[in-house]
Amino acid sequence: ELPDSATLSWRVPLSEEVALLADVAWTGWSSIRELRVKRDTGEVISITPENWEDTWRFALGATFDVDETLTLGAGIALDETPVPADTRTARLPDTDRTWIAVGMRWQANDSLVIDAGYAHLFGDEVRMEQNAGSTAVNALLIGEQKTAVDIVSAQVAYRF
Repeated sequence: ELPDSATLSWRVPLSEEVALLADVAWTGWSSIRELRVKRDTGEVISITPENWEDTWRFALGATFDVDETLTLGAGIALDETPVPADTRTARLPDTDRTWIAVGMRWQANDSLVIDAGYAHLFGDEVRMEQNAGSTAVNALLIGEQKTAVDIVSAQVAYRF
């Protein structure tokens, strides 16, 4: 089951060519208390406490209509992690992150639209100390982790 979420977005035209975009999003990740793995028979194999927290994301961007066929856009977002430090693991080393994104839309004609975008996510550097409740049984993982992600996307839509 996915958690509840709510998003509020704004688009404010600053001129005929430029628009300011903003949104705020909340996700109710606190509904994820544990990861329970079961066999087909229903027998529980393992339970990992997660105790995730609700999160907020704040984003600000702008679009620029170069002409009737080409629109450019850019934005930044601050995105909280639902994973608290005490349950962060090497399996899910999530952190707060900052998104920087650029994109474009080209309306070639009435039938063909091409969208492309690029985003880079900067993750915070975080410390991990994990023993899954028992160093003797599960060993001890101590270290630091930092995440960076690149996302490239493209879409072609043809209407007929």
